[in-house]
Amino acid sequence: MSKSKTKNIGKFFLIVILFSSFLHATNLYQVGIKNFAKSMQIKKYAPQKAHEEFKKAVKAFEEFVKKNPQSSNAYFYLGRLYFNGWGTKQDYEKAYEYFKKAYNNGTKKALCGLLLAAYKSGKSMDQVIKYYNLLQDDSYTLKRCQKKPIFIKIKEQIKENK
Repeated sequence: MSKSKTKNIGKFFLIVILFSSFLHATNLYQVGIKNFAKSMQIKKYAPQKAHEEFKKAVKAFEEFVKKNPQSSNAYFYLGRLYFNGWGTKQDYEKAYEYFKKAYNNGTKKALCGLLLAAYKSGKSMDQVIKYYNLLQDDSYTLKRCQKKPIFIKIKEQIKENK
Protein backbone atom coordinates (compact mmCIF):
# COMPACT_ATOMS: atom_id res chain seq x y z
CA MET A 1 0.00 0.00 0.00
CA SER A 2 1.34 3.42 -0.91
CA LYS A 3 2.23 6.01 1.67
CA SER A 4 -0.50 8.41 0.49
CA LYS A 5 -3.23 5.72 0.77
CA THR A 6 -2.06 4.87 4.30
CA LYS A 7 -2.08 8.57 5.20
CA ASN A 8 -5.61 8.99 3.78
CA ILE A 9 -6.88 5.95 5.68
CA GLY A 10 -5.36 7.41 8.86
CA LYS A 11 -7.12 10.73 8.24
CA PHE A 12 -10.38 8.92 7.58
CA PHE A 13 -10.22 7.02 10.88
CA LEU A 14 -9.29 10.19 12.75
CA ILE A 15 -12.35 11.94 11.29
CA VAL A 16 -14.56 8.96 12.20
CA ILE A 17 -13.22 8.97 15.78
CA LEU A 18 -13.69 12.74 16.17
CA PHE A 19 -17.20 12.60 14.72
CA SER A 20 -18.24 9.69 16.95
CA SER A 21 -16.83 11.54 19.96
CA PHE A 22 -18.92 14.59 19.01
CA LEU A 23 -22.04 12.43 18.63
CA HIS A 24 -21.41 10.79 22.00
CA ALA A 25 -21.03 14.18 23.70
CA THR A 26 -24.17 15.52 22.02
CA ASN A 27 -26.01 12.40 23.11
CA LEU A 28 -24.88 12.97 26.73
CA TYR A 29 -26.41 16.44 26.69
CA GLN A 30 -29.66 15.11 25.21
CA VAL A 31 -29.78 12.35 27.84
CA GLY A 32 -29.31 14.97 30.56
CA ILE A 33 -32.10 17.15 29.16
CA LYS A 34 -34.45 14.17 28.77
CA ASN A 35 -33.85 12.95 32.33
CA PHE A 36 -34.13 16.46 33.76
CA ALA A 37 -37.44 17.12 31.97
CA LYS A 38 -38.86 13.75 32.97
CA SER A 39 -37.89 14.35 36.60
CA MET A 40 -39.54 17.76 36.66
CA GLN A 41 -42.77 16.21 35.41
CA ILE A 42 -42.92 13.42 37.99
CA LYS A 43 -41.20 14.87 41.08
CA LYS A 44 -44.48 15.69 42.89
CA TYR A 45 -46.16 12.31 42.54
CA ALA A 46 -43.13 9.99 42.21
CA PRO A 47 -40.28 11.64 44.13
CA GLN A 48 -38.08 8.53 44.34
CA LYS A 49 -38.34 7.88 40.61
CA ALA A 50 -37.66 11.58 39.95
CA HIS A 51 -34.56 11.40 42.17
CA GLU A 52 -33.22 8.50 40.10
CA GLU A 53 -33.87 10.40 36.86
CA PHE A 54 -32.21 13.52 38.29
CA LYS A 55 -29.16 11.38 39.21
CA LYS A 56 -28.93 10.26 35.59
CA ALA A 57 -29.14 13.90 34.49
CA VAL A 58 -26.33 14.91 36.87
CA LYS A 59 -24.12 12.12 35.54
CA ALA A 60 -24.84 12.94 31.88
CA PHE A 61 -24.27 16.69 32.30
CA GLU A 62 -21.06 16.17 34.31
CA GLU A 63 -19.67 13.87 31.62
CA PHE A 64 -20.77 16.32 28.94
CA VAL A 65 -19.01 19.35 30.48
CA LYS A 66 -15.78 17.38 30.81
CA LYS A 67 -15.78 17.06 27.03
CA ASN A 68 -17.39 20.46 26.34
CA PRO A 69 -16.19 22.95 28.97
CA GLN A 70 -17.73 25.90 27.09
CA SER A 71 -21.27 24.51 27.27
CA SER A 72 -23.13 27.14 29.24
CA ASN A 73 -26.50 25.33 29.24
CA ALA A 74 -25.12 22.12 30.73
CA TYR A 75 -23.49 24.16 33.52
CA PHE A 76 -26.80 25.94 34.07
CA TYR A 77 -28.61 22.63 34.56
CA LEU A 78 -25.88 21.37 36.88
CA GLY A 79 -26.25 24.55 38.91
CA ARG A 80 -29.98 23.94 39.26
CA LEU A 81 -29.46 20.31 40.20
CA TYR A 82 -26.87 21.06 42.91
CA PHE A 83 -28.71 24.12 44.22
CA ASN A 84 -31.91 22.14 44.76
CA GLY A 85 -30.27 18.84 45.71
CA TRP A 86 -31.98 17.06 42.84
CA GLY A 87 -30.26 13.75 42.12
CA THR A 88 -27.31 14.76 44.25
CA LYS A 89 -26.44 16.15 47.65
CA GLN A 90 -27.45 19.79 47.90
CA ASP A 91 -24.29 21.86 47.50
CA TYR A 92 -24.59 25.63 47.20
CA GLU A 93 -20.88 26.09 46.59
CA LYS A 94 -20.92 23.70 43.62
CA ALA A 95 -24.13 25.30 42.39
CA TYR A 96 -22.41 28.70 42.59
CA GLU A 97 -19.44 27.45 40.54
CA TYR A 98 -21.69 25.89 37.90
CA PHE A 99 -23.94 28.96 37.64
CA LYS A 100 -20.85 31.16 37.38
CA LYS A 101 -19.47 29.05 34.51
CA ALA A 102 -22.87 29.13 32.79
CA TYR A 103 -23.13 32.90 33.16
CA ASN A 104 -19.52 33.51 32.07
CA ASN A 105 -20.09 31.29 29.02
CA GLY A 106 -23.13 33.29 27.91
CA THR A 107 -26.23 31.94 29.67
CA LYS A 108 -27.75 35.12 31.07
CA LYS A 109 -30.58 33.26 32.82
CA ALA A 110 -27.92 31.76 35.13
CA LEU A 111 -27.60 35.15 36.85
CA CYS A 112 -30.56 34.47 39.15
CA GLY A 113 -29.06 31.13 40.21
CA LEU A 114 -25.68 32.80 40.64
CA LEU A 115 -27.18 35.43 42.94
CA LEU A 116 -29.10 32.87 45.02
CA ALA A 117 -26.17 30.44 45.22
CA ALA A 118 -23.75 33.25 46.17
CA TYR A 119 -26.08 34.18 49.01
CA LYS A 120 -26.75 30.60 50.17
CA SER A 121 -23.08 29.57 49.98
CA GLY A 122 -22.05 32.46 52.21
CA LYS A 123 -20.23 34.64 49.68
CA SER A 124 -19.51 38.19 50.78
CA MET A 125 -22.37 40.65 50.70
CA ASP A 126 -20.32 42.66 48.17
CA GLN A 127 -20.49 39.71 45.76
CA VAL A 128 -24.20 39.22 46.39
CA ILE A 129 -24.80 42.93 45.72
CA LYS A 130 -22.71 42.72 42.53
CA TYR A 131 -24.95 39.93 41.15
CA TYR A 132 -28.08 41.70 42.39
CA ASN A 133 -27.05 44.87 40.53
CA LEU A 134 -26.26 42.91 37.35
CA LEU A 135 -29.66 41.30 37.57
CA GLN A 136 -31.36 44.73 37.51
CA ASP A 137 -30.21 45.11 33.87
CA ASP A 138 -31.95 41.93 32.72
CA SER A 139 -35.68 42.43 33.11
CA TYR A 140 -36.65 38.92 31.94
CA THR A 141 -34.36 37.11 34.39
CA LEU A 142 -35.17 39.63 37.14
CA LYS A 143 -38.90 39.00 36.73
CA ARG A 144 -38.38 35.22 37.07
CA CYS A 145 -36.02 35.63 40.02
CA GLN A 146 -38.38 37.95 41.92
CA LYS A 147 -40.85 35.06 42.22
CA LYS A 148 -38.49 33.19 44.54
CA PRO A 149 -39.03 33.83 48.29
CA ILE A 150 -35.29 33.89 48.95
CA PHE A 151 -34.94 36.79 46.49
CA ILE A 152 -37.11 38.96 48.74
CA LYS A 153 -34.92 38.07 51.72
CA ILE A 154 -31.78 38.99 49.77
CA LYS A 155 -33.33 42.28 48.63
CA GLU A 156 -34.20 43.18 52.24
CA GLN A 157 -30.68 42.38 53.44
CA ILE A 158 -29.17 44.51 50.70
CA LYS A 159 -31.38 47.45 51.77
CA GLU A 160 -30.25 46.98 55.37
CA ASN A 161 -26.58 47.09 54.30
CA LYS A 162 -26.93 50.46 52.53
